[in-house]
Amino acid sequence: MRLMIKATLAPAAVAALAVLTVCTLGGVTSGPVSAATIANADGKPYTISIIEQSRKRDVRLETGAKLERICIEGCRIRINGDAAREFLLEGTERVSVEDGLVYYDGEVAKPKTGAQPATK
Repeated sequence: MRLMIKATLAPAAVAALAVLTVCTLGGVTSGPVSAATIANADGKPYTISIIEQSRKRDVRLETGAKLERICIEGCRIRINGDAAREFLLEGTERVSVEDGLVYYDGEVAKPKTGAQPATK
C-alpha cells in the first residue's frame, strides 16, 4: 500500500508549525545524517522546487530520474512551481512523483557512520 502525501494548506500555515511530519512511520532517530530522495515514477519530467529555509532552487527531474541526498534538515517542495501544492519533507523520506502527486515510499536507509551528505 502506498501513501499519498497531502499538500500543505498555505505557506502561512507552514510558518505557524514548528515541525510537520508529512508521513512518519517511525520515531525520532539519532546517528549519522540522512537526507530525502525524490524519484520521478511518471512518464513525463517535472520541475521540483526545493525550498530550504530562505533558499529556493529549481531542479528538472526527468522520467525515471532521482534527486538524492536533499532536504537534510527538512524542506518544502513544489511540483512545477505550484505554490498551492506544496509538500513538506523532514529529510528522511523516499518519495516519488506520479501524476503530479507526491507519494511516500519509505524511509531512506541510514548512511554509514562518518558518511557526509552530498553538497553542491
